[in-house]
Amino acid sequence: MAAGVFGGETRIEPADLAIMRRIDELHMEFPFAGNRMLRDLLRQEGTQIGRLHVATLMKKMAIEALEETLARFGKPEIFNTDQGSQFTSMAFTGVLLREKIDISMDGRGAWRDNVIVERLWRSVKYEEVYLRAYGGVREARASIGQYLGFFNARRPHSSLAAKTPDQTYFDNLPVIMAA
Repeated sequence: MAAGVFGGETRIEPADLAIMRRIDELHMEFPFAGNRMLRDLLRQEGTQIGRLHVATLMKKMAIEALEETLARFGKPEIFNTDQGSQFTSMAFTGVLLREKIDISMDGRGAWRDNVIVERLWRSVKYEEVYLRAYGGVREARASIGQYLGFFNARRPHSSLAAKTPDQTYFDNLPVIMAA
């Protein structure tokens, strides 16, 4: 088979190409199916294949995890990504357009777009998660929830002149409301 049929410049083995054709058929029939379900469907048909191999083939086919995510969690109003090739491909954007999801793309290499959220998660990890040994999901949610309350209402932030996010927000609320 010619190089680049499903992206990339590597040759696709005939056996993988046959599996990819079947994955494509199954994906059209069951667009919510992720790599685990597709693996199981293929195994029911006699194809012995692992989940990671299915995931690799799905990636080559630009199916990745978008359909599975939409099926599992519902569709958002806006989908924000960077401008990586996997997010600008017609296979990816076509799904968003079909589902009538607005597409928002950050500037190419715009590290600053996520810096605030990345900084939040760094704080959550180092000041909460890494210091605890949660007994389960319920306990983790409760403890992280308490930490986020502390983070917003009591924790002074040097980037906010030693104010809390709540103080900064509520002090500026009249300005926000006027805008």
